[in-house]
This record gives sequence, C-alpha cells and structure tokens, in this order.
Amino acid sequence: MTNKEVRQWYIAQVSKIPLKDQKVEDLRNRDLKVYGNRNGPTFEFLVEKARKLGLIGDRIYAAIIEDSWVTNAEINERFED
Repeated sequence: MTNKEVRQWYIAQVSKIPLKDQKVEDLRNRDLKVYGNRNGPTFEFLVEKARKLGLIGDRIYAAIIEDSWVTNAEINERFED
C-alpha cells in the first residue's frame, strides 16, 4: 500500500469507532470553545501561543514538544471512573 492508501484506510477505520459516551462530545465542544477547533489545538495555534509568550525560532518548537507531555488536570478528573 502507498502512504496515501494507508492514510485513507486508517481514516476509514477510525471513523467507524462509535462515540462511547457524552464525554467525547464534551471534549470536542471544549476544544472548539478553547481552540476554535473540535480536534484540539492546531500547530498554528500552538506556534502563535508560543510567540505570544515571547519565544522565537527553535524555542517555539521545543516548547510545543515539551508541552505535549503535560496533561490537563481538569480533563483527567472528568475521565476518572
């Protein structure tokens, strides 16, 4: 399979996964409210956020990578069952 075919297959498979409950929809609504995107922050959003903090050049990308490991305590609590 080509990369394009693999990506198309993957998207088709993921789209078959049903929403398990309201929590997923709640997360999507939160992401839309906070980031303007139901799928969470875009790369462009994260770059702009870093620039507003005064970061430049490679420091922007390093900050994005470092922050990717940080979880949101409020969201974590909502998913604890």
